[in-house]
Amino acid sequence: DFNNLLAVILGNLELIQEVPESEERDEMIADAVQATLRGRDLTMNMLSFARRAPLDPKELNLNLVVSEMEGMLRRTLPENISFKVALSDNIWPVMADRSLTESAILNLVINARDAMDRGGHLTIETTNIDLTEDYLGDYGDDLEPGAYVMMAITDTGAGIEADLLGNIFEPFFTTKPIASNSGLGLSMVQGFMVQTGGAIRVYSEPDVGTTFKLFFQSASAETI
Repeated sequence: DFNNLLAVILGNLELIQEVPESEERDEMIADAVQATLRGRDLTMNMLSFARRAPLDPKELNLNLVVSEMEGMLRRTLPENISFKVALSDNIWPVMADRSLTESAILNLVINARDAMDRGGHLTIETTNIDLTEDYLGDYGDDLEPGAYVMMAITDTGAGIEADLLGNIFEPFFTTKPIASNSGLGLSMVQGFMVQTGGAIRVYSEPDVGTTFKLFFQSASAETI
């Protein structure tokens, strides 16, 4: 995939050397720029999967992040998908890279959209949650006891077969056409969440829908 992007860039730059200024030349430059941007995003996805992405963590209010993305997310969805945001009051602050947080949310929303080709309902929720030793068995060994902000993104789409759930975070695994998806999206989200000190969980049932839960460690000393 990355070599294909480089081929687009190289091919267009070589042709530009031979073409005088024209609309055709401008289109070649635009194609090269677009391929470069896709290559940048692909590199960041690979780094996130490997948990080596350069992060710029800042204190974030996840409610504010979702609210500021809401208009853009609505434009991403077709008219046959209803969109609801349910944000808990007094949400705790978290420490996370804003750009990668937004990228993770957008990635999950696009996955939800693609799972609802006949329409449906998409919901984004936030809530504070204290994970104690008693509850960690339900959430997995990679979460430490403590205070978290949980963001849930739920769709009423096709769902994920049980035998595929164990593979969805593997790099390059995808059930979508290869030409439209690199298979790094969920790997990127998982790598980012682990690098941030949190985790991602998935709950799904075929023909019912899917919920992805993102657990961000609280940055508020009073809650820990």
